[in-house]
Amino acid sequence: MEAHGLAVADSSPVIALETLGELRLLPALFADIVVPLAVWAELDGKPNAPEPRRLLALPRVRVELPRFEVPEAATTLDEGERQAIATALALRADFVLIDEKRGRAVAAGLGLDVRGTLAVLIEAKRRALIGEVRPLLTRPREAGFHLTPALVARVLAASGEPEQEGRGA
Repeated sequence: MEAHGLAVADSSPVIALETLGELRLLPALFADIVVPLAVWAELDGKPNAPEPRRLLALPRVRVELPRFEVPEAATTLDEGERQAIATALALRADFVLIDEKRGRAVAAGLGLDVRGTLAVLIEAKRRALIGEVRPLLTRPREAGFHLTPALVARVLAASGEPEQEGRGA
């Protein structure tokens, strides 16, 4: 299937996908992926983060210099989230990839289409890029997720997988 849209990435989804061994999903799902310079800097040396050169070796991934004005609503966020939101607004991105709750709320409040790691996994399953979401949810702490049972159930339902294995009629 064809990749769609411009996505601007914060560090958390990139780190989570790398930890899960699924960083390849970014260029498979998005036609263009922009990593703001502050996000690039956050990735350098962080545990479980992809080596920056490896990230740039992926098709359609580029680093964008911070030359965009940060909206007032985003000034309380960390630098990577601020730059991701500012870059997404300035480039009129189709998506901004953020996992942290506050960053997601600010981005959505500014009219951005916010996607997190779990939405990336669900879309990857829909496009048959991965076989199952469930095995990827069994390592939430390793990947930086903090998942409630209710959220796991919603993700599994959205990906068309039964809530519990072996549950039947």
